[in-house]
Amino acid sequence: MLRDMQDVIQAAGGVLWRKNLEGEIEIAIIHRAAYDDWSLPKGKAEGGESLFSCASREIEEETGYRNYLGPFLGDTFYTVEGIPKMVRYWAAQMIEMNGNGFDQSEVDICNWLSPEKAIKKLTMKDDRQIVKKFIKLRRDTKPLVLLRHAKAVDRRNWDGDDGDRPLTDKGVKQVANLLQTMKVFGISEVHSSDAIRCLDTARPIAEALGLPLIISKELSEYSYSRDEKMTSKYIKSLYEKNEAILICGHNPYLSKIVKKFARKLHMYKEDFSLGKGDAFILHRTGAKVLSIDHIDNL
Repeated sequence: MLRDMQDVIQAAGGVLWRKNLEGEIEIAIIHRAAYDDWSLPKGKAEGGESLFSCASREIEEETGYRNYLGPFLGDTFYTVEGIPKMVRYWAAQMIEMNGNGFDQSEVDICNWLSPEKAIKKLTMKDDRQIVKKFIKLRRDTKPLVLLRHAKAVDRRNWDGDDGDRPLTDKGVKQVANLLQTMKVFGISEVHSSDAIRCLDTARPIAEALGLPLIISKELSEYSYSRDEKMTSKYIKSLYEKNEAILICGHNPYLSKIVKKFARKLHMYKEDFSLGKGDAFILHRTGAKVLSIDHIDNL
């Protein structure tokens, strides 16, 4: 998928889905009285908000349902008063009603329809194309989030043990940026290397999610340099669990994992390495990765 761009209006939304009592897939579409149209829920990102957070928030505000994001569906592009605008879409599984309903200042009707009926009712061609992509997609996935620790004090400026290097001020800000974004994936386990820079990255996220932090020396850079198989075995055991899991660790092995699955998906990127505080999200079902997302934490 594309990474965040500058000099465009950035917005996000998604295809909110659920299974009805008969086990059939239904999706939510909204009617906007101001435009008299039927649309997928979407809206502009607020200042400093990631597009992942924006998508989940806008879906909830315009449908009244909490949700977890799944695989990426695509982007649409158009201009608003001469300014380019991009809207990014994800599949989003309905979790529960939020208790407040949808934002009636923008939406007057929220309907649940089969994807095929929704395509016929949606006003905009772009929305219809996104739903067509959704129909072809295996959407009941679980994410494996591979997060590199945030920016730490440079090795060259640190006299102590490498594992004790703390985060810089920028690193602390990067962690703060991640707190809302990590809430959109329905994460149930948080695992971290025992390096201080990883613990200082993962602990606030685990606390924000109300989860215990699982600390493993097998995820440390030192352990990986001594025995790659031990680190690989630990990550493989997490990959094979049918759970939404976050792993906070180090670039050498995290980027290696992503390269492996990207090749299987016939994806090409010049650089699969993770910047400090960046993450890749592997959307998987069973033992198969279906798509890969990227969080660019500048």
